[in-house]
Amino acid sequence: MLLFFYEFTYLTTLLSVGGFGVLSSQYFSPHGYSEDVSGFIGATLLLSGIVASAVTSPIFDRVLTRHLALTVKVFIPILSAAWLSMIWAGKSSEFSRFVCGLLA
Repeated sequence: MLLFFYEFTYLTTLLSVGGFGVLSSQYFSPHGYSEDVSGFIGATLLLSGIVASAVTSPIFDRVLTRHLALTVKVFIPILSAAWLSMIWAGKSSEFSRFVCGLLA
C-alpha cells in the first residue's frame, strides 16, 4: 500500500509539472511572448515554488508546529491583498505585474 502511495504521488507531481509546462505557452502567448520565453518563465515559476517550499517546510515543521493556524490567519490576508493589488498595479503590458499576478 505504501508503494502505491509513492507511485501515485510521483505520478501526480510529474503530470502537474508536465501540464504546467505545456500550458505555460498558452498563458503567456496572448501577451506577445514566444514559446521559448514562455518556457523560461514557466520554468522560473516552477523552480521558485520548489525553492520556496524547500525553505519554508523546515520552518513550519520545527518552528511553527504549534502555530500553524495563526500562521495561516496572518499569511492568507497578506497574500490576498498582494494578489488583489496586482490587479490594479499598472498597465496590462508590464511584465512584472503579469509575473507577480501568477505568483500570487
